[in-house]
Amino acid sequence: FYVIASVLNSKEVLHPDSRKRICGVFKGELVYRRSDVSTALKAKKWLYEGRKVKDSELQKPVKKVKARKKPKKQGFQALESYGITESAQDEAIALLDEKKNESEDDNMDNLYGIWQTDSWTPPYVSPP
Repeated sequence: FYVIASVLNSKEVLHPDSRKRICGVFKGELVYRRSDVSTALKAKKWLYEGRKVKDSELQKPVKKVKARKKPKKQGFQALESYGITESAQDEAIALLDEKKNESEDDNMDNLYGIWQTDSWTPPYVSPP
């Protein structure tokens, strides 16, 4: 099977050495083997697959995709009988949101290919 780079899904990437095995050209686009395509995952997801992203590769993600929007947490809604007014509560929530926005890095997820990982096993947990 064959694939064109423009029809890959958002989490699919071509291996870096796939340019050595170009199969042809179709409508001005390079055609690659389907075996040269792999799924890119976030660093945390690779741990679930039993792999860990190499330290040298953490700064060089193969792809950046827009992060999913996380649901807004409602949190605890204090009543006026608790001694807090609605305006004071809104100010506290706004401060928390500002801190959260500072920690976010432009809402992008770094994705890494399998060639950027090593096999990994979690450390053994011994009985106390």
